[in-house]
This record gives sequence, structure tokens and C-alpha cells, in this order.
Amino acid sequence: MYQFINHRFEQNGSDLVIVLYLDINHVEFSRELNGDNQGQPNSDIETSARNYIHSKFPNLKKATVKVMAGTMLVTSLAFGAGASLAGAQEAESTAKYSDVTKGAYYSEAAEILSEKGIVEGVGGGKFAPNQDITKAEVAMMLARALDLDVSQTTGDPVFEDVTGGWYYGAVAALQDKEVVEGYQNKFNPNEPITRAELAKMIVASFDNLTPDPNANLPFTDVKDDAWYKGHVATLYNLGITQGVGGNKFAPDTPTTRAETATLIHRAINVNLFGNPDGKAEIEAVTDTTVTINGKDFQLADNVKGIFNAANSGVLEDAVVYVSTDKDDVVYKIRYLELNSSGTDTATAESPIAGHLVLDGNNVTIDGPLIVKGDYLTIKNVTVNGDLTVEGSVENSLSLEGIEVTGNTIFNGTSTDAVAAAATGTVQTTGKITIKDSALNNVVMNKTNFAIDSNSVIPQLIIGAGVSNIEINGTVTNLEINSTAPLTINGQATIDNLKVTNNNDLTIGIDGTISNVEIPTGKTAADVIKNYDTVKNKIENINNETNADYDVPGEESGMDTGGETGTDTGVDPGTDTGGEGSTAPADTTAPVLTTVTPTDGTDVALEAGQNLILTIDAQDDNLRELEVDHNIAGLPEFSVYADEANPYGTDDLRTQFEAQGVSVTYSTDTQTWTIDFGETVTNTIINNGGNATFYLVLKDEAGNSFGSMDPTDETNTFSYTVTRSADSATQ
Repeated sequence: MYQFINHRFEQNGSDLVIVLYLDINHVEFSRELNGDNQGQPNSDIETSARNYIHSKFPNLKKATVKVMAGTMLVTSLAFGAGASLAGAQEAESTAKYSDVTKGAYYSEAAEILSEKGIVEGVGGGKFAPNQDITKAEVAMMLARALDLDVSQTTGDPVFEDVTGGWYYGAVAALQDKEVVEGYQNKFNPNEPITRAELAKMIVASFDNLTPDPNANLPFTDVKDDAWYKGHVATLYNLGITQGVGGNKFAPDTPTTRAETATLIHRAINVNLFGNPDGKAEIEAVTDTTVTINGKDFQLADNVKGIFNAANSGVLEDAVVYVSTDKDDVVYKIRYLELNSSGTDTATAESPIAGHLVLDGNNVTIDGPLIVKGDYLTIKNVTVNGDLTVEGSVENSLSLEGIEVTGNTIFNGTSTDAVAAAATGTVQTTGKITIKDSALNNVVMNKTNFAIDSNSVIPQLIIGAGVSNIEINGTVTNLEINSTAPLTINGQATIDNLKVTNNNDLTIGIDGTISNVEIPTGKTAADVIKNYDTVKNKIENINNETNADYDVPGEESGMDTGGETGTDTGVDPGTDTGGEGSTAPADTTAPVLTTVTPTDGTDVALEAGQNLILTIDAQDDNLRELEVDHNIAGLPEFSVYADEANPYGTDDLRTQFEAQGVSVTYSTDTQTWTIDFGETVTNTIINNGGNATFYLVLKDEAGNSFGSMDPTDETNTFSYTVTRSADSATQ
């Protein structure tokens, strides 16, 4: 297996790239390949890389991993379920049609009309967006949109050129509704439909659309006496069409399939929800219906987790965009905007008292979630899109059990930011709490805010203009884009801190930074204002060892013979063997004697029982137990050989207790007992029951048992956890 000496982070658009550096240079690596593997990369490289990523970033969901030997790229890997490097480099297409690029102006229309069965494509997984569409095809789309019977393929002639065929039923049904009239008793089904003809058919199809021949239009090619003017005016005034540019509508131009799908989709939205984009205010919500645009829509079971009476308070004045089936039953939420605010009645015992709560009950929002209301708690929701928190959120937001597949963006600043800057204060005035959640890229554009997270944040970007931020938690990659003087406080563990163009950074965190990236030509002291104060917390600078780093346990930080420091058990006034002699250095590593349960155990818990680990060690100067794991939402942590407070500090004790985790230590037996509590135990069970722990012991002299980089079978303990008498809380 291969080992890695360090890693760094890159950003490729919105994608995270992790670069791993092999503990071998490119010349040695080339010789190794040529001698042992006939020039092909060893399969152990991928396994080694994945083990490294897993141990360092257990909550990482997706990234591209590049493996380097010196300056030579050895291989690239796609890390994450279902990920592929090739797929990440190509334009993403919709699931149904390979020729519909996600984000194209017509992609949503093609997707939704396909879901409704209104359009079926042209075969072979193709939509053919730029292909001209015929009158017969439009007739079928509109007839399906109106839920008309299109099953007939023959019968009495509708027009002299419509006597049968796959489109017969659609044309006949539309004629009965007076949507189509033909010309000289002909429909010309196989001719391309013009934009003017399409406008007339769409307006005639929907009850809420009526021609407006007296309206003013900006289109120079639509004359006042044109037979289609009123229909075009209706589509324009309702926002269904904007023309083709240059004050033109192009009425006689054939219409493409993309244009047709887009116009029909917008017309359906106007007819149902009152807006072409489908976004409308929620007027009322019960456990079975949601009222939008004056209409009560029935709810499918998969959206009732959000649309229910319990959430009615937080959904007041909310804006939503939903998908409905042919019976107008809501089956998907495509956009949700929360506008209502709670109140500030927080206490030390109940910090979110007064919050309005949206409990999604594990429902997925297939699109963006926009938060504009203050004092809110949002929990148990998956957002297949971006989560955007607007500037109107100035005080408190709690995210619990949230998964965001896109970006999480905090916009705006605290209202006290200007005053704080003027007075020189750095006290935070707003707070974001993140609990048991999985976020990808987090962009912070709010100043004077605290982020408290018990979940690892893979990527946190501090935006321009932010002058003060407090971070409590673990951040894999922290990127500073702020050009203002910036202060970072809090209790944080930061794997990589990247400074782009800030020359006035003050670091006040209580924690460590594995690596700091600074611009070429700069020193750490150039960009970190208080470098002399924090240099002993920074392990590496630009992936090179920081000579100023204070390695825990090294003698430079210990007085072994005076009144302070470590008690060696020797009276400092005693002659121990000669002038200038000192006590022998401790070079003995701690011993991990037993771990209970033993590795590989199936742990069957009874009702009310939690997973408990007992770790027995042996060392004369035992200091610390470091624990990493694969449990979602729980950061890696350390506990200490201190019977009075094994958590290390009172603040850390509070963080453990917030997770429901309790720790005790016995000095007599050198035993830690870790009770993972109900919440963490349920998380393990609900995620398949597989729990793996990696343990490292350290003593006061810096000796250690085990390693996180890499781990091996001696410090890895895996279990299958079940609860036999009752199920874990969902």
C-alpha cells in the first residue's frame, strides 16, 4: 500500500478537487511502475487514496481526487457514490433525454412535460429540441395537456386530411373544444406550425387565457390587424413569450420543439398557478391539501412531510413551485421560499425558543430552497439544488438533519456590521447552527455571524466584505476571498486555510490549522496579522512543514525539572547521578490493551440501550485518545486522561453533551467509557448499522499508538449495530 505525505485543495468550478502527494518522487515512482507493473498504475494506489480520504474526511460526499508523485500526475479518481471523472467533465444532461442539457431554457419544460406524459420525445432517448414541430405533434401535446381522450385512430373525417392516424384522436378532441378550425377544411397535420399558429392554439386551449386584440405590443412584425395579434398579446402580457429579440415575434417562422414545449409549459403554469414560472404564494395548507392561486390541490404522500398542518405557521406567506399530475395532485416540490419569521425568545436552556419550525420529515425538495425569514429551524429535508439564506436573516437560523446537493449560500450582512466596524468590535450578532447535516460548498457573505456545526463542512468560502466570522466546528477547506480586514474566532479545526487576496487576517481560533495556503511571494506574517501569536497552531504553510509549529508533547513546551510543567517524580533538589544529568527521555509508546466490544462484533441493543465503547490503555504518562469514525454528522474527536474532565475543556464538554455523547475516564484502570447516546446510536442504525472507529493513543512525551494516516487493522474496530426490541427513531 502507498502512503501520502500531504494533500491540498483546488476548486474546479463548483467541484472540489483534492490533490494527494505520494511519499515517493516521480522518478522513483516511474521505476517502480516499470519494474513491477509493466508501466500500469498499481491498483493499490486507488485503495490507498480512498483509505486516506476516508480517514481524513469521513463525511466527504463527492470530490475529484488527483494522485501526484512529485510533479507527475499518476491518476485521477472520482470519489463519491455514482461519481465519474468523465461525467464531471461533460455537460450534464437530463435523465430522460441525452440531447437536453441541464440548465437550457427549455430543459425544465422538457422534463416536466415528459413527467406529465404530454411529450414523449422522438425516440432513442432524444428530444430533438431544435427540430421543427408539426401541427399534428402540437395537437397531441395540447390534447394531453388538457387530459382529452386521444385514443381514437380512425373515425369520421375531422378535416379532409385528418381521417385517421396516430394524431386523429387529438385533432378530433381539439376540434370539439374549438381549439382548431383548420383552413379550407384542411388541417395540414404534417406541416411545421408557425409561431402565430401556435400562439392561437395555446390561447384557445386554456380557460384562463383569452385573446386581447386591443393590447399594445413591442413587436414591430405583429400588425394591429393581424388575425393572431390578440393571441400573441395574451402570451406576451402574461409573460409566456418575450419574442425572439430585436422587438420581433417572428409570427411566420416555424416553431421548434424546444420553443413549443416552453410556451405550453408556461401556459400550464399560468393556468394553474397564475405565473409563467409557476411560483405562487401558499394561501393555506392542511394535512391533505395546499391552496395556491385560489385552488385546492390534493397532496401525494411524498410531499405531505412538508405540506401539513404542523408546518402551516412557517409556510404562511411562503412561495412555492410544485409539479402536479393530470388530476392536479401535487407530487413534487420544485421551489420553496420561506418568508415568515419567528421571534427572539431564546434562553440559555432553549437557544431556539421562538423559532418557527419546518420539519420536512425527510421529504426532498427538487430545486432551490430560499430562506428569507428570521428565527427559523429547518430540519429533515433534502435539497436537490442550492440552499440560499438571504440578507433578511440577521439573527438566528438552525439547520438540523439537512442534506444539500448544491451550494449553501448565506447572503447579506448583519445590520450591526457597520456599527461594529466603526467601533472596532468583533462580537458576533447572528448565529447559524448546523446539526447532523451534510452540506457541500458553503459560501458565507454575512459578517458578524457565528457558524456552530457538529458536522464537518467540506468547503467554506468567506466572501468579499466579510470582516468578522466565528467558526465552531471542523472545516476541511476554508477559503478566504474577503478583501476587508478579517477576524476569525471560535473553536475550530481547519484542515486547509487558503488566503487569496487578503493581507489583513487575524486568527483567533482555539484549535489547529493543518495547512495554510498563501499567495506566491508572500509570507505567513504578511497575510496573518497576528502570526507570532498563532504560528504554533499552524502545522504547514503551502504544504511545507512550518518550523514555528509547536508539536504537541515536544520538550520545547515542557519544564521537566521546575515547579511548573510535568511532575517527573524526582525532587528537583535531588542529585540524580552527576552534575548536569537529567531523567531519561520517555520513548515508550502507549499500549492499547482492550477495546469492548471486540472488533467485528454484532452489537444487538435492547430498547433504550445505546452504543458504548470501552477503551483500556496502559502508559505511565497517558494523555489523549483520538477517535475517528464513519458516523454521519459526528466530527472526529479527542478525549483525555483526566478523570475530572475527560473532554478537555468545559466548552468541549458542552459540544459533546449537545450530541448526546458522554465520556468518563478512570485513572486507576486507564479506561475511557464513551456512551454515544440515543441520537448518534440511532444515526448509526438508520444508516445501515455499520460503525467503524479508528483509535490513536498519545502520551505526554509525544509517543503514540496507531495512526490516522494511514490506519491499519490494529487500530480499526468495526461493528454491526442493531436494536432488537424497537426501531431507531426516524
